[in-house]
Amino acid sequence: MLIHRCPWCGEEINPLIFFNRHSDKLSVCPNCKNAIALYARKNGKGKKPKDIRILIPAVILILLIPFCPPFSVVRWENRLWLAAILYSAAIIALLLLLKIPYGKNIRTDDNIKDNQFEKSKCNILWEVNGSRGLLCPKIQVAEGEIFPACFTDENGQPISTALCVVLENIEWANSRNCICDISFVSDDTANEKLLCLGNRFYLYHRHSIIAEGAVKPAFE
Repeated sequence: MLIHRCPWCGEEINPLIFFNRHSDKLSVCPNCKNAIALYARKNGKGKKPKDIRILIPAVILILLIPFCPPFSVVRWENRLWLAAILYSAAIIALLLLLKIPYGKNIRTDDNIKDNQFEKSKCNILWEVNGSRGLLCPKIQVAEGEIFPACFTDENGQPISTALCVVLENIEWANSRNCICDISFVSDDTANEKLLCLGNRFYLYHRHSIIAEGAVKPAFE
């Protein structure tokens, strides 16, 4: 996970806001006010969204255990292995919170429909690490990652402004090349024509181009 972005509007989200004391706001984008959850890869049958609030109390509980009776009477300096396990679990939970992208939290009782745009296959070549490339895209780019992107036609002429896209079902050919599904974040973005065969696009991170991609045929 490079930058947490809202799966509804694409705006950047600071993950620390989910430690806000107002519990009813913990799983809502502060920009568009839509419900978000931890991203879950869809497998055809779909998966129930994982509420972000599940991890937060777990982390807090683990951190408080050494200071709560009856555990507070334990001489932790003589139980270093136990303390190491507890705090390792807390660190792992925090890393999960920071690593996993956010997905749309749509429940069956919501009158909201997910993005109905079809996904397209694409081939992406990530820039070599240097002035703008990622150190290790295969590790840094998570399933469901959201990036700002600009599209060009097959002749290199710009055909779009900056739009946020989602990368899913990522399959790595090597450390710098992958094939994945690409789709748009916003339901209001009527840009299916941008995903026509032959069109190219550039992915951005912190205002720098980090990857170049091309739309592939639906079946090869």
